[in-house]
Amino acid sequence: LATWPGPRPGTFALATIDRSIASLADAVEDVVVVHFFATWCEPCRAELVALDAYARANPDARLRILVISVGEPEARVRRFFASLPVAFPVLLDPDSTVGRAWGVTAFPTTFVLAPGLAPALKAEGELERRDHVVKCGVRRDDDYRERGSHRVEAKLTADLTRGFHVRAKR
Repeated sequence: LATWPGPRPGTFALATIDRSIASLADAVEDVVVVHFFATWCEPCRAELVALDAYARANPDARLRILVISVGEPEARVRRFFASLPVAFPVLLDPDSTVGRAWGVTAFPTTFVLAPGLAPALKAEGELERRDHVVKCGVRRDDDYRERGSHRVEAKLTADLTRGFHVRAKR
């Protein structure tokens, strides 16, 4: 897990497994986790389960989770999620266009965007943790605003005992 020094990512609008369209631009006000995965990737499965547990426990959180299947046919992704239903949109990138544009070279790869879609953090590969049950928590500190400042900070840590935590400051 590291600070993401890259440029602002391109937005995208992709089909989902429920045949709707999900767009990154729709999440501009929230902290956004963009998780790239493949159905054959075992660490991806564990992280999808953890993200789903968070989403179900915190439906009103100011965190949007978008998971993107890269380079796989829709039918395979649908079968995968038939046995692993999740509480967030599953987007399809069958030709890997978005994955390539975001520089994804390994699975899983997770990006965290601060409000305003500002790049914050990137984790490439499996986040290390002691157990497979991960609790996720989000806290947004709106009282951090400096007059006239557009400073945005976001922090994602994979705490070995407490799980994923996202903290965004504006």
